Order: sequence, then C-alpha cells, then structure tokens
Amino acid sequence: MAKKKTVKFDPDKDRVVTFSREGEKLSEINGELQSDFYSGVEKMCYLSDEYCAFYKGKKKGIVNSKGEMITPADWLSIEKQGDVFMVSKKNKVTKDTDYGFINQQGEELFNFEEYTNVNDVYDGRIIAKDLDAGKECAFDLEGNVVVAPKYIRLDNFYNNVAVACEEKGKVGIIDLSGNWVLEPEYSSIGGFGRMDGVKKYCTIGKDEKYGLINQDLKVVVEPKYDEIYDFDDTEGLILVVGSGEKQGVVDASGNWLLPAEYDRIHLYREEGYMELEKGNKYGIADLKGNFIVKVEYLNLDYMHGLLYIKKGFDGIKIQRPDGTTIFEGKSAGIFPEMILVSSEGKKWGVIDHNGKELIAQEWNIPASYINQVEFSDGLLNLYQDDKTIYIDEKGQVKVSIDARGWAFGEGFAISGKRDDYSIINKTGEVVATNLPHVSPLGEGYYFVNNADENEPKILNVNTGEQVVIPARVVDKPVSGMIKIQAPGGKFGVVEIATGKVILEPVYAEVLLTAGGIWGWIPKVK
Repeated sequence: MAKKKTVKFDPDKDRVVTFSREGEKLSEINGELQSDFYSGVEKMCYLSDEYCAFYKGKKKGIVNSKGEMITPADWLSIEKQGDVFMVSKKNKVTKDTDYGFINQQGEELFNFEEYTNVNDVYDGRIIAKDLDAGKECAFDLEGNVVVAPKYIRLDNFYNNVAVACEEKGKVGIIDLSGNWVLEPEYSSIGGFGRMDGVKKYCTIGKDEKYGLINQDLKVVVEPKYDEIYDFDDTEGLILVVGSGEKQGVVDASGNWLLPAEYDRIHLYREEGYMELEKGNKYGIADLKGNFIVKVEYLNLDYMHGLLYIKKGFDGIKIQRPDGTTIFEGKSAGIFPEMILVSSEGKKWGVIDHNGKELIAQEWNIPASYINQVEFSDGLLNLYQDDKTIYIDEKGQVKVSIDARGWAFGEGFAISGKRDDYSIINKTGEVVATNLPHVSPLGEGYYFVNNADENEPKILNVNTGEQVVIPARVVDKPVSGMIKIQAPGGKFGVVEIATGKVILEPVYAEVLLTAGGIWGWIPKVK
C-alpha cells in the first residue's frame, strides 16, 4: 500500500480554511478553486458532508471536516464511494488515465499502474484486471487481494456473490472469498445487479437455452427458452420469453399464460399489469395473463385501473376496461382516486373514477402541462383570479382562500400578490402577513426581505419570529446555518435562528455542509 505525500503550506498562495460549526479555525491548506461545469460558478467541490475537494490547476485533493488533508492535489478526479475514494491520474508512460482507490488516510489501496479496468465498489469489493496475469481479481477495502487474478470475466458483487468465468464458455458464481457457490457449468449468467438494487432472480444459459436461478442459487426455471426478456414475482413468478421474434408469458412451471405471438410485452410491476403490442396495436393484461383490454388500440395508456386513450388532435377518452366511458374531452390527468379533466383545454375540474363531478371546470392548474401536475405536501392547488382551493388526493377541497396561492411545503404555503404576501398553514390560517417578498428556504424558514442587502430578514414560520441577517442570503439552510454574501461579493455563514455570525463574510467562496465548513482565500497579489 503506497503512502501519501506530505506538502508544505505557503500562506502567500491560494488556501482553503476549515472551520468547526462554531466558527473555530481548524486548519489552512493550499488549494485553489475550479470552475464548475454545470453552474459556471467557481467553487470547492463537494464530496460528502465530511469531505471537501480542493484544486491546484486541474488536479484535486481532499480535506476533511477536521481540517486534515487526506491527500494533496494529485488526482484528475475524485469520487467518494463508501469508506474509500475512487481517484484517477494520468499514466506517465501510456498517457492513459489510470483509476484506483485511496483510503481515508490518503493511502493507495494498490499500485494503479499494475491494474486496469478498475470498477466501482460493490459489497466491499473492487474488481480490477491484473496487467501481469492478464486476469481479473478483487480487492477488499484495505487493499488486500481477496479473490486471486485468475478470471477472464469477473462481474461486480451483488448480495455477496459475483458472476465469474475462468475458462471461456464455463460461467459460475463465486462468494466474497472467491469460492465457487454455483459451479461453472453455464454458458452465461446474467447476474443479480440492476440500477434500482438487487434482483431476486437472474438468467442462466446452457446450450443456447435460458432459465432462472434465485438468490439462493437454486434453479427455479430450467434453461429451455430461446430468450428471457423480463420476469416478475409480484403475484407469482412469470417470465416474458421469446420464440423466434415473438414474445409470450409463462409461469414458473412453463405453463403459457399468453402465447408467444406478441411483438413486445412490457411489465409494469408497481402498477400490476403488462402492456402488449401486436401489429402496432396495444392491449393490457394483468400479471396473471388475464386480459384487461384486448389488443386493439393504436394509442393506449393504463393508469390506476382506467384506460387513457389518445385520439390525436381530437383529444382523449378515459374509459373503464369494460368499455364504459368516464370522460371525453381535450385533456385529463388520472390520479389514484380522482381525475383532473378539461373539456376544452382551458379550465379544469375534478371527477372521481366513476365520472361523478367533484369540482366544476373553472380552475387553472399550477403547471403548463397536465403531466407536470403533482401533489405537494398531500395537497394540490387550483386557482382562478383571486381565489385558490387546495384539494386532497380524493379531490376534496381542504383549504379555500380569497387570494392567489402556491403549493404547500413543510405544512405551509405562500399566498397574496407582489409586495403583499402572506403565509398560511394547512387549516387556511394566516401565520404571517404584509410581507414585501417571500420564498421558502426549508427547515421551517422563509425569506421575507432578501432583496434588501443591508437588512434581509428570515421568518421562522413555527414561531413567527423574524431574524435580521447581516448580509444577503444566497443558499438553502444546512443544519440551522446558511451561507451569506456581503455587498462586496464575499461569503460567510450565519446561524439562522439567531442571526449570529459564524463566519464573517470575508471569504471568496464558502462550502457549507451538514458536517463541515470550508472557506477559500485567494493568493496574496
């Protein structure tokens, strides 16, 4: 394990200062700022609440919230992954970019130049290819080789196992120590990993046929299908399988729930149905293969038990699976217990799933398009002129005010007009009024006069107290503190509840997290 470097401090150069939450200076190290690609703003780079990346030229280093320099600015990139950092640097010989890992002491876990194809951390293991052996291996987070370099393929670990292959055409599964837990007798294994977590099953292949194993590595479906496109076990295991260019659905025993005659079958697990496509027409079936709607529609969505049928420029139609029309008009948005509807695309109303009118079509929605409308804090605001109603997810009016109102958040909403705003709670009670400017900050705080750089104010909606802040607020609250910017452009930090200055606004940039505070001071010119 390579040791980290030590670097001398030069007070005349750019420096990053680390502070405690009480504003006590913990350390100073030399470090520069870098232009952020996304915002175009120069800033120190957030790695986590406890770590800040600083720059020197195009390279990065790390300082922690205690002010300790973990590593000097030696790296082209840094990404925190659990208890270690993935870093990269330019190979002096090949000029390629080498990737590797360092620990929280800044020590390299392995020699970057001896390994390539370094992967992210999964299950406490790092997969890499040993250049000397020409094979893949696995490290633990202390830099020990725990799976020897003998694999021509070694996938990332999920659920403490990984797909591995020592010999072409013989694929199995190993544990965290490299022991075979599923013998390498398959031509392919899909693996248990996916973007949203760990799958309960994965595909196995043998003799150009495919089946499934479960997380206990037991075969639940023998390899006998030409293709397995998808699977689900919400209501018993089902598989979307292929036969030629067509798809069908079978259960775990191989019984056909839907014959292999469809061009495409898409499972919607959370909603509990599958969409079927055949000859450019669509239908819907439940996850047991029972038809909800036959395959006969050119443009169809299925939402919350109702069909949303698009009619091109002629609008839409909502109907039950039995064919009963609930609504027909210009536009609509189906929610779990009610429907927003607009017959002409101008004003909106609310009906229930049986078509009964709950609210007349005389309101505006708080978005340009219906698919952008969403509930906030359990309520949705509809407005007209100087009146706003807030409805719950059943379409019932819970709050009504004689003013323009905006969405609720954390139990409160803004209402009123320019230079005369109020804040209401969920009973419609006004908790603050006559506010010249107001916008939510979070953590129970609102801007009430941030336009005045000399005396901006923040309102605590739970106590009604307004606190004067000594400079313009420029960011969201973080654990009761907030970043400020003085008229000259310098940054500091204050405690929101009291307005107490934690850091005087004298820094060219400040990074404030729940775990640390860092300030940047440019070099002496």
